[in-house]
Amino acid sequence: CEVSTLVAAGMNRAEMVLAVTGDDEDNLVVCQVANRRFNVPRTVARINNPKNEEIFRKLGIATTVSATTAILAQIEQELPSHALIPLMKLRGGGFEIVEIKVPDEASVVGQRLRDILLPQQSLISLIIDRDGVPRVPNSDSVLEAGDEVIAVTKLESEARLRSILTASSDSA
Repeated sequence: CEVSTLVAAGMNRAEMVLAVTGDDEDNLVVCQVANRRFNVPRTVARINNPKNEEIFRKLGIATTVSATTAILAQIEQELPSHALIPLMKLRGGGFEIVEIKVPDEASVVGQRLRDILLPQQSLISLIIDRDGVPRVPNSDSVLEAGDEVIAVTKLESEARLRSILTASSDSA
């Protein structure tokens, strides 16, 4: 686009420019020209590929809009927020393997497994600490905030197990 065309379109008087084409490179160039050549104080760019967001920021485009990022955020918001994730149902017997993240405020933080009253037919089989280090627990193992607990439990005990491992000290 010619500079004279942009001047005729009023680019030199603009307070804000929105670049919303389907091409990230075009949007970046439009914002940079508006900012550097015409001193437009605020530019907003649509980003089609979220991987380009950091490049836009490094090149001075502070405000970006990404439909992909917005959709992902919406999906994350709709996912269940409880800390228990069913990993696998075991054949026969009504058991499943679940993962539970121990919240910072959980009443079980700092407790040995022997002191935690788990539902009948529930077993903690693996603990993965905050650093991602797995360990097979024993009765003296202590649960810490942020631990990911892998447990085997009866389907009907799932809610109770989640409650025991995630309830805060205030609600316990």
